[in-house]
Amino acid sequence: MGGRPAKSPYKWVDEAEAARAGVQRVVPGCFTEERGGGQATAYIYFQPVMLVPKAAAPRCIKGCTFD
Repeated sequence: MGGRPAKSPYKWVDEAEAARAGVQRVVPGCFTEERGGGQATAYIYFQPVMLVPKAAAPRCIKGCTFD
């Protein structure tokens, strides 16, 4: 009980940039929408975004992780 949760293995990136890099979308089991719903737009980044593994090449967008 207590303590810190494990760091997230994911990050939010620009969808077009991820497509150019050939990176696949990650959809955690807890998501109710494949594209992340409100979480995907919460960082005031107005282009389409997607969740990818943290080690993927595309740079993260502002506020890109759950950490």
